[in-house]
Amino acid sequence: IFPINTAVVLLHIFGKQQMDLLNGELHKQRRQIETLQQLVEVDGGVVNEVKLLRKESRNMNARVTQLYMQLLHEIIRKRDNALEVSQLENRVLNHTSEMQQLTARYRDLEHKYQHLASLASNQSVLIVQLEEQCGVVRQTRPHQPPAILPPFHPPTYTRQNNQITNEIQSDQNIKAMPPTLPTVPPETHSSSTDKPSGESLQHHYCHRILTLMLFQTHTTYPIS
Repeated sequence: IFPINTAVVLLHIFGKQQMDLLNGELHKQRRQIETLQQLVEVDGGVVNEVKLLRKESRNMNARVTQLYMQLLHEIIRKRDNALEVSQLENRVLNHTSEMQQLTARYRDLEHKYQHLASLASNQSVLIVQLEEQCGVVRQTRPHQPPAILPPFHPPTYTRQNNQITNEIQSDQNIKAMPPTLPTVPPETHSSSTDKPSGESLQHHYCHRILTLMLFQTHTTYPIS
């Protein structure tokens, strides 16, 4: 009986030791499993964070691309504005140059107008004086039948044209001075019948002076 009981006790002791070893190993594996689960959870969090970071990176890339396009559009718009400003400046310069030319032309025309007005005034005074002088000559002459004169025609000969041109040039040289009255030639008596009387000569002389004055005016300032 004793050996059997001893064997049972030994088996019980051995089994208990084995159970303790197995329990220790089981607890150890459980702790490892828990550690692995924690690591898996941590890795899952890291993976989720990585996914979030990738998503944010894509969003940032899209935002950067949008900002780059806006910047490029702004640069193009500023370049276009600079081109428009340059064109406007050129137009302003052209208009300024045209205004200066118009101002100079206006001043030139005003100067010519003033000179023409002065010349017309002087000629009007001279015409009045000539008319008065011709009227005085007519009044001082005795009543005579009017002489029939051929119509006056401007001279067409080259020599006479040169003489008129010289007279006009001499008048232009002294146009700043007041005009002088022409002297009336002394009345001459002649017995020849082919020469006109003194009154006719005076009339012819006045008509010739007026013709020269009109010719001088049209030559100096031709109508354009």
